[in-house]
This record gives sequence, C-alpha cells and structure tokens, in this order.
Amino acid sequence: PTPLFSMWRAAHLRALPCPSYGAGAVLLRRSLPANAGRFTLASSRAVRFKPVGRLGALHESISARCSAVKHLLRAPVSSWRSTAGVRCCAASSEEPSKPSKATTPGLAFTWTIPNVLTVSRLALVPAMAVSWFAHSPALTAQIFAAAAISDALDGYIARRWPGQQSAWGAFMDPVADKILVCSALLLISAGQTTSPIICGCSIVIVSREIAVSAMREFAARNGRPIPVDHFGKAKTALQCVALVLLLWQHGELADRCGLVALVGAAALSVLSAWRYSRALRV
Repeated sequence: PTPLFSMWRAAHLRALPCPSYGAGAVLLRRSLPANAGRFTLASSRAVRFKPVGRLGALHESISARCSAVKHLLRAPVSSWRSTAGVRCCAASSEEPSKPSKATTPGLAFTWTIPNVLTVSRLALVPAMAVSWFAHSPALTAQIFAAAAISDALDGYIARRWPGQQSAWGAFMDPVADKILVCSALLLISAGQTTSPIICGCSIVIVSREIAVSAMREFAARNGRPIPVDHFGKAKTALQCVALVLLLWQHGELADRCGLVALVGAAALSVLSAWRYSRALRV
C-alpha cells in the first residue's frame, strides 16, 4: 500500500479475531459503512482491505500518480520533456515503466558541456579549411590541435559525469570526429606535390572509418554494440599527431615524423578494422 493508505489504515482500522479464516487470522475492519470496501484474505495471518466506490477511485488515482512520479525521478533529466506522456498517465491503466514508442527519447539537442564541445569541433572544420587555403599552415595545425583536444575533453566529461551524457552526443560525437579527420586528410592530400604515401594512407584511413561505421551500425541493430578497443584508441592518437605535424609544415624533420606517424596510423587502422570484423562474427 501507499504511505497515504498506510496512515489511513493505522488511524481508522482495528483488529478483530476472525475464526472463519482459521486460527490466528486477523480481520481488519474500518468504522465506515458496509459499502466502503471489502476485505480479502492476504495470508494466513492478515486480511487486506480494498476500498470501493469513490474512496477506491481516489486510492487508485493516488497510487498511479505515485508510480508516475517514481518513474520520472528515476529517468535522466534529458528525457523529462520526452516523457511528458508518462507524467500524465495517472488515470491510465498502463504501466509507466513501459512507455510507448512515441515517448522514446529522440536525438534532440540538449545543452550539456560535451554537446557544446562537439558543436564547436564541427564549427572549427570550415575555419581550418579557410586558414589552410589562406596559406597559414601554423594556424591550421593549431585549429586542428584544439579540435582534437576538445574531442578528448568531451569524452572524459561524459564518462566522468553520467548526467552530461545524451543521445544526441552519443550519435554526433563520432560523426564530428570523422568529419574533422577526413577534412584534414583531404587538405594534406590536395597539393600537387603531395607524396603518394600520404594519399595512400589517407585512402586507407577514410575507407576504414566508413567500414567500421557500417559494422557498428549493423551490430547496434542486432543488439550487439562493438566497444572501442585499445588499437582504435592508439590509431586515433597517432593520426592526430601525424595530422598536426603534416598540417604544420615546419621543416623537413616535422614532415618526416608526420609521415611515419601517418603510416603507423594507417597500419593500426587496418588492424583495428580486422579486430572489429572478428568481434562482429563471434
């Protein structure tokens, strides 16, 4: 029973022996007219009182509202607006813990720190392209480095504080990462004197991103999400270092180090894609 009904029962009910229910049974009876409710056997030593009529309707309404409030408090803050139908289900016979498809949270943008960082990372992509074609490689490398740092920062914030997580962020964060990396690879491959090694590594990395995205979508639809492994994280870190050095164009040593890092990132891309495909077959 609800706390309100427990208080009402403690104040108005008295225990009387009831031989018809067997030895030791207790019958709870209220000082109300006979049509106020009915008593049913709950166990060998207790009897449950169920109100009927207007009192029963009031009790059912209060119980439904309490259940709706409990469901609302257990849900994340980002889904309060989408569960408005659950809050108004006091008079409904449906369980609030089983919302319909219409009340499922969508990809609505919420003002959280990781989402703001993701939007800012997307806004840095055209700024990076403009600075590159304005013949300012140092500024281009700085913009890319700031975007890469924001990627690591929003992931840490989302893991450290679960209240900052959202469906929009979980969907858009990997999309923003791929847009940033692919844009940087296109910029370093756009020159007429670009090394064939850079073009080949760029093709490998972009193809891997497309293939892994398709595998993850297929696994998610089948209820088997693929987590990011250590090879994928190492590939991301190495390719960020390579792109910063190649975008910077600060001498032959920086270009060679960036080229070696890009080749290593391409090798890790192939290895991580192979491991993802194995996880998908298991």
